[in-house]
Amino acid sequence: MHGAMLRYSNGFLRNLGAGARLGKRFQNDTLSSLGASPHVGFSFTRSTSTFVSQPPPPRAQYEESFESIDDAPSRVKLARYTPRTSLRNARLVESQGYNRHLREKERREVAGNKEEVEMLMELAKGKGFPDGVNLSVVNRELHWLNDPKDFGIRIGLLLQAQKVPLAVAMIRRAESMKMETSAAWNRLLSYCFERGAPLAAFRFYNDMKKRARAPTAHTYTVMLKGLCRKSLQPGVKPVDLAYKIYRQLLDTDSDVTPSHHHYHAMLEVCGTYHDMDMLWTVVGDLPELGPHKPTAQTYTLILQAILGALDNNIRDIPEDQMELRKEKRETLILDAKRIWADVISQWRKGELVLDKELVAKMAWVLIDPMDELNSYNVLALFKQTMDVPILVPNPKAAPLQGSEQGKWEAALRLSKKREGFDQEFNYTSWKSLESERENNEMEGLEDDMVAKEEGQDTENLVEDLGDVFDPVEEVNSEGGPSFLKPDNAHLHIILTVCRILTKGTAPGRGYWNLFTLDQNGYNIEPDPGNFYAYLRLLRISRSSQTALDVVHQQIVPTGKLDGKALHIAMSCCLRDRTNPNVLVIAQSFLSVMLEHLPLPDPKPLTNFIELANVLTENPQWLLVLRGLEDIDPSATNLTILGRNMRWALQKTVIESLEPHANRLYESMERVLDSPMKYYSSGSNKCPDAVSGHLALQFMVKFRELLDRVLGVQYGDVVTKSDRDRILPLAIKLRKFSNPEIAEKIERSVIIRPLSHHYSYD
Repeated sequence: MHGAMLRYSNGFLRNLGAGARLGKRFQNDTLSSLGASPHVGFSFTRSTSTFVSQPPPPRAQYEESFESIDDAPSRVKLARYTPRTSLRNARLVESQGYNRHLREKERREVAGNKEEVEMLMELAKGKGFPDGVNLSVVNRELHWLNDPKDFGIRIGLLLQAQKVPLAVAMIRRAESMKMETSAAWNRLLSYCFERGAPLAAFRFYNDMKKRARAPTAHTYTVMLKGLCRKSLQPGVKPVDLAYKIYRQLLDTDSDVTPSHHHYHAMLEVCGTYHDMDMLWTVVGDLPELGPHKPTAQTYTLILQAILGALDNNIRDIPEDQMELRKEKRETLILDAKRIWADVISQWRKGELVLDKELVAKMAWVLIDPMDELNSYNVLALFKQTMDVPILVPNPKAAPLQGSEQGKWEAALRLSKKREGFDQEFNYTSWKSLESERENNEMEGLEDDMVAKEEGQDTENLVEDLGDVFDPVEEVNSEGGPSFLKPDNAHLHIILTVCRILTKGTAPGRGYWNLFTLDQNGYNIEPDPGNFYAYLRLLRISRSSQTALDVVHQQIVPTGKLDGKALHIAMSCCLRDRTNPNVLVIAQSFLSVMLEHLPLPDPKPLTNFIELANVLTENPQWLLVLRGLEDIDPSATNLTILGRNMRWALQKTVIESLEPHANRLYESMERVLDSPMKYYSSGSNKCPDAVSGHLALQFMVKFRELLDRVLGVQYGDVVTKSDRDRILPLAIKLRKFSNPEIAEKIERSVIIRPLSHHYSYD
């Protein structure tokens, strides 16, 4: 009886998409006596985990460093500022948002056009030989293609060479000669989907069956996966068509035994088009036993579909309807937690092999800047499956309640989607700097908010399966499963979570030390994405010196330095602009770029100019700023003193930027002197190339800075030798304000380094 209570019927699975709730269907004490969570979900697999455990170091040694670096600023103040003027840019998670959608777009992309689709439809409608195909040529080809594999390869080559009529004629002729043609049909069907002609594929599919050629297991996979691609033909209902084929496969008269390939392809179709009702129908039909019962990949695809539905459901909800957003998200989050309850139930008993991809996918489902508690649950998830210590205090917030930082980032993301990606942000204006007294006041306000959150009434909250991420006692015990070992993807997720939690920036440093620096930790070599995520975390806490240490000690030695890392690092200086050492730190970033990159990235150069501008506008910061030339201490007039300090700053900025500008100028000159097609054709194949548009923007801004210095404002302080050095540079850069030259640079797409730029001596 107890065993039956641990399994939900497949009929229940079909109701998941409608937001079915478990309620108190099972008694906690009964399930606890079985060693299961009070909220186990449905279960249908039996496997044995073979992963080896790597226990992490004790939490205590990281808690000490966590306390010592807990200098992250209060982010309650963020809500006071308008997101539209912010350069904070709200890159909450690149791989969660932009990168994931980009991969989905690439996967669904087709290579055909309207003419090709019409040609394929005409060929599919015909029953005999296509026009213009010589029968003798077909017979001569078939004479040497007795092997079905060779025949399929030949058809693939003909399709690749755009000789589609000949390929179709050969397949039909081979059928009349009773040859084995299944591989050739599969090639043709796949080609139709690749060209965006699913209706043509279905006509060929039906033509194949009418010729008594039964679909093979691979044929069903091709048809189902093909329907995930875009269609250039109107009137296609991909989910309905896919389910029709899927039912043919499951039919008792089918000669093909369904396998994981077919189940996963059908789940992928449902997820691609966000049809959750159909997805739960398919899940409900999955076998509970046998070699083709669901695996970790099956659950990963289900969670991927939930994640896609989350994005799709809340994409167009305006900022003033957050309750609607919460309602839509809540339903899908509970479905995902039920899925995870079943995963852990099976993993606990050794019936399911857990993998890292499944854990990471569940984490991405939970992460949301407007949902602090579920974002925190990601850390509990990693503790449960990988034994990664939790260094962040429990936010103790109600479900679907975001931190102030998270709310601010979510608002930015929504505004970016509505206003487009071409708007210009400003890192220095997103949040004004407060005095020490104001900081203390806001920290007190934050504490009050936390206390209020802790005391809120939660009796009316819907069940959220909050204990589904509790630790599993059976892990690493005799006969039990083993912890997984985290990798770069999980480090990226942890840093993302720490960035959006109210008290996450300081623990984020602890996690970085644990994963990458501590010899007793996980010894993970950070990839570029990890470095980007950590630098963004440091940007929030205004830790420009730490960012410089990361660049010097970790990024440069591994050879992974690029313009993007320096851009994020330089933006740390923009956030840390009251630091007396900020100019020296920013100059160090420029020196690193000059030493290790053949062509400077324009973004950090532009950031450096923005930093200089904001420092110039606030002379009180110049009084303590290090890195300026000695200023005449005898000046007693505050106006003269301020002008002298501003000139010292501008002179330092010009000297720091001049070698970068000269190097960019040489490459941009080559663009102007070379054929346009050489620089504008194709994608960027050169990893060291930079954007022509961004390079032009930097040159224009640098020239404006030079013109200001040469103006009357600094007429009394600029020496003749300085003027003689600056004027030729300003004149040289003015050419990029010429509309014709600017247009050519813009159209060049990329600027490539010259051969001598690779000499770093």
